[in-house]
Amino acid sequence: MTDPVVQVDVVALRMLAAKLAIHAAQAKGLTPAESGQEAVAAVPGSAMAAAAAGLVDPITRAYGSIAATLQNLSETAGGSAADYEAVDKAFAVALARYERGAQ
Repeated sequence: MTDPVVQVDVVALRMLAAKLAIHAAQAKGLTPAESGQEAVAAVPGSAMAAAAAGLVDPITRAYGSIAATLQNLSETAGGSAADYEAVDKAFAVALARYERGAQ
């Protein structure tokens, strides 16, 4: 039989939250508009220029979506760490009362 006790590495959750927040900020800071303008300028009047110009907005929206998702994951991981700590403390208090025979 396996051990039914759930163990959570709260430090790892907090580290994950911090790393995800960093990645979210990096994704939010990506600006494809400048690269798109450079591509258009490199081959003016071509099909490539038209394609590059048309891709800037969708790529910008995609980066924004990725950034929002990473930020949400960061907040979820951080919140989960806090929740696990709160439950662990509450359980420890209740267990101590039980072990002392208090109700």
